[in-house]
Amino acid sequence: MTSLIMSIIIIFFFIHKKFRSRKFSSKMYYWIWIIIAIRLMFPFDISGENTIYNFSSPVPEHKYIDNEANPKITKYENKEENTYNEIIKNENKTNITVEDRKGNIKDKLSKIWIVGVFIYFSYNLILYLLFKIRVQKSLSYADEDIEIRFNTLKNVIIPNQNVSIKESKYIDSSMVMGLIKPTLLIPENINRKNIDYIFKHEFVHLKRRDIFYKLIIFFSTTIHWFNPVVHIMAKRAGEDLELSCDEEVTKDMDEEDRIKYSKTLIDSIALVVKSPICTTSFSGGKEMIKKRLDQILDKIKRKSGKPVIVLLAIFVLSISLLIGCETKGKQNLTDELYSYRTEYVGDNSKVGNIVSRLEFPKEYNYKSMEILSKEEPYGLKLYFTENQDKDFEASIEEFKVSSTIIFSLIDNLDKVTYILENEEIVIGTLEREYIDSITISVLGMNTKELGSSKGKFNKLVEFYEAYNRENILNLEDVYTDHYHFQENHNGNIYLIRRIEPAAGEEWTDDNWTDELWKYDKNNEGKKLYACQGLDFRVSSNEKYILIEDHDGLCIIDSEGNKIKSYTIEELSNGKYKNEDELQVDMQGWSDDSLNFWGGVNNLWLPLKLFKINVVDWSITEYDMTKLSIGGTEFMLNTNTGKIVFSDFPITFDVDDLSEFEMSKEKVTLFYYDLVEKELIPIDSSVAKMFNPEWIDDFTIEYDNPKGQDRIRYKLKD
Repeated sequence: MTSLIMSIIIIFFFIHKKFRSRKFSSKMYYWIWIIIAIRLMFPFDISGENTIYNFSSPVPEHKYIDNEANPKITKYENKEENTYNEIIKNENKTNITVEDRKGNIKDKLSKIWIVGVFIYFSYNLILYLLFKIRVQKSLSYADEDIEIRFNTLKNVIIPNQNVSIKESKYIDSSMVMGLIKPTLLIPENINRKNIDYIFKHEFVHLKRRDIFYKLIIFFSTTIHWFNPVVHIMAKRAGEDLELSCDEEVTKDMDEEDRIKYSKTLIDSIALVVKSPICTTSFSGGKEMIKKRLDQILDKIKRKSGKPVIVLLAIFVLSISLLIGCETKGKQNLTDELYSYRTEYVGDNSKVGNIVSRLEFPKEYNYKSMEILSKEEPYGLKLYFTENQDKDFEASIEEFKVSSTIIFSLIDNLDKVTYILENEEIVIGTLEREYIDSITISVLGMNTKELGSSKGKFNKLVEFYEAYNRENILNLEDVYTDHYHFQENHNGNIYLIRRIEPAAGEEWTDDNWTDELWKYDKNNEGKKLYACQGLDFRVSSNEKYILIEDHDGLCIIDSEGNKIKSYTIEELSNGKYKNEDELQVDMQGWSDDSLNFWGGVNNLWLPLKLFKINVVDWSITEYDMTKLSIGGTEFMLNTNTGKIVFSDFPITFDVDDLSEFEMSKEKVTLFYYDLVEKELIPIDSSVAKMFNPEWIDDFTIEYDNPKGQDRIRYKLKD
């Protein structure tokens, strides 16, 4: 991000210099490039959160102590709390086949970046050292008359600097070399006639500490070695360094002296154009000499550009702070948690880091954990103490959201058990299958899929943070038993609140209701809609909200104003009616928020699919009755209008499921294009479910019917 933003600023000043350079001094650009280079040296925001480096604070250090009584158990002591936690070591990690995942792209790019920095830095350092060795071998003392003139001018211009002068047959142009003890190097065949001009030029470099200037430019190009814009900036900075030095030397010269100074430049045209790092050179290539002569002999008075320099410094600082403010929260939590993602629950360190960073219900205080990795099912036991004195009823439901994070980051974890340590009470156990049913309904993906990439995991973090905000709201009537009680968009929370009868009052058909509320980032709420049996879906741009109630569908805007409504009869083009006891199935919005997809279902079996286009409010309907959809496995891609389904039948209890599995009947997984009406069988199993998921618009993932892993099927574009 830093490299991109600063590249835009650099290109702006490239254009500015091309068309406005005759009106502004080279000194202005000299300062512009160094301000940009300093910012480029720190490739992270000012907050320190969004960075390629890892500056995050670690969790409390743990001291590991072997337990002789049980070598399979390791205790670790939390030095801050002086508590002991038992962790079973995963000595024999079971070879469980998990889905084939690509490595974290950012981690790979970081490694490539580090290698590039090392190569670029090493290459230039070697060039400098070789140059220095060759120069040192060719050094000799300058003639006495040259040294007298050198010292005379030095005592006037830079009296407090310790600089020496030497001759070298290896160089063909005067230059300063060295950071701590700089030395002015002059070629053996130097023209002594106008040598004072050369000394004045190099003394200005020394006075301004231009070797450090070049070093900063070098470090910025080293860090951003991959960015050609930064390399071009470095070249421009080198040119403006010399041009601004010429300006300083010639600012009080008359025309005759300027001509003499120009002739000195011409006489010293260098054969070697690029000087090494930690050096400044009086001369340069022919093109550079031409630019310098044009500026020296130009009589136009140029502006200093001080306001531009100040504004640029303020702007760069402001941009840095804005980047920091924008990315500090959500991305930091996502990066921090995702960095500990692991395939194995037996990975003590990573699992401990994940759990210690989670926010659990306020009634509980997390104390310790126990890892169960000896045999399947692999599990975690998390121990808590009560965080309040009064009696309260512990509920496992309060741990659902934090469990989604745990399951998404630990691949082979099967269950998590929550225990009150002081009373030895088991609050309950949450299994992956149950948590998957929640994440699929709310986020459209199971926990493994949510953990498969940082982008998908970030969606889960958004939900997690919004859920914690909801707890801050202290709303007791949030309808958490609803399969889709909440959505989060751009910092806004949409949730269902169930308004129940007053205490002691019996439930009737008309003394309860469901309300849809919207809460902004300041936790200020607004009621948008109310009906019994409410369900909703919010478009990504938050312009429209689809509401399902007992009459069909209603479309409202973000302020709760009613836009459109549709009955089941309208949604099915007159084929079905509201009194047919059918249900409206809300599939969801397309990513561009232009189309909403849904279905008319008989229980779980889709009879019709429909697409509502919000541009003209037209309805396109698709007949599903001719497809052999079992009803259990059906996934629609709301961007492409493609579905994946199987003919695995609906089973209502464990006995039905066991009976079908024993039947050994063939189950087929299909892909169907609603627009092209193309039906393609993908795979088949023996009485086994596929659990298909859309990974992206052209990729389907499903359970391997012949193994325990997942298979990815790529559709033709």
